[in-house]
Amino acid sequence: RNSRAQAALEFLMTYGWAILIIFIMIGALVYFGVFNPSKITPERCTAEIGFECAEWDVTNSNINVRLVNHKGVGLNSVALTTVSSIQFASTPTCSMTNTTWSPDGFNEISCTGTNIFGGITGDKAKVVFTSTYKPISGTFTKQFDTELLGTIRS
Repeated sequence: RNSRAQAALEFLMTYGWAILIIFIMIGALVYFGVFNPSKITPERCTAEIGFECAEWDVTNSNINVRLVNHKGVGLNSVALTTVSSIQFASTPTCSMTNTTWSPDGFNEISCTGTNIFGGITGDKAKVVFTSTYKPISGTFTKQFDTELLGTIRS
């Protein structure tokens, strides 16, 4: 009877050590960035319904987003109000190219700076732009957000 208990204990200890080693290996792989989800997450740019991100580019000195107005009406008083990202090492200077925006026309958000992301390249950066506009036939100012998740190029 004693030998069966010893065999059961040896069995549990052997598998216990094996499971512990597997957890240590997984922890090391996570620590060294093998399971970094930002490397497999696709790039994307999303805006409010009626606006489309046509193209974008992210570097350490520039962030550019080209938007299309699909609202069906022209827009006045178009302005970029805020730009935010937890990854900014230094806050860039940003502006919207045009203050008026025709239907199906393009407008570009352009940001410039030095070492915006601290010199990091190859990682994904998430940047949120908040803009305002007035429809040509409207009187109230409306707001929309554009969210960009793009790879930082060199």
